Amino acid sequence: NEDSVDSIFKDRFSDKIRITYDVAQNVAEKFIKIEFVGNRVDDVVFILNKYVLFIDHVTVQSVVDALRSRISVDKKSVNEAISSLRIIAEKTKQDKIDKITEDLNIAEELNIIHPADISLNYFIQSISTKTGIIDNTNDAPGYLKGTAILKAELNSMRNRKNNDPYISGLHKLLEREKYLDKISMLTFSDVHAALIDQMATPSLCKEKPNALLVVVVGAIFGFLFAAFYILFNVLLKKDVGRLE
Repeated sequence: NEDSVDSIFKDRFSDKIRITYDVAQNVAEKFIKIEFVGNRVDDVVFILNKYVLFIDHVTVQSVVDALRSRISVDKKSVNEAISSLRIIAEKTKQDKIDKITEDLNIAEELNIIHPADISLNYFIQSISTKTGIIDNTNDAPGYLKGTAILKAELNSMRNRKNNDPYISGLHKLLEREKYLDKISMLTFSDVHAALIDQMATPSLCKEKPNALLVVVVGAIFGFLFAAFYILFNVLLKKDVGRLE
């Protein structure tokens, strides 16, 4: 009956529900006992069971929502990191193509077809802009590789469709992305915030009115009413006598 159920909620529902918390000898075992007092037993049992299931559902849902929100934030962060690495890798690839193209043009002008015959300790001398001292570096000019090698490198770079194998740290990010995708697909229909030991049932010890208290209160009110009635009659008779 919807009317009776509504009346239970309107009649100070929070005041009629009692929640007690007990910890067993094993601290890991925590028990919560919920009692609900009302006049209509069937409605009270129905409402209390629904209330417990509702709290369980809301609690689990709040945890799931928080988890999904965290997963969403992590996925966004990982996706942005992956995208950033791929953009950098593509720019690095283009820079290498430009450098090889420049070296190839120089090698063609110098008619260097095969790698130049230079020692492993070849140095390029350059003047430092700060000290004016001639510094030595171990980097040999790229054009010394010769046009044959440079053309092969240039074709390889231009034909590269995927930079992922050459990106350091990308593999771990892709694994993380796959892991987060799997978690986001999980369902939590069988997850509960607590184990319900027993659903609500009507109390075997029904609350009964205190007969002695009822008799005493009735006697007091009866005595007061009788005294008031007698006093009223006495006053009424005196007023009538005066009028006569």
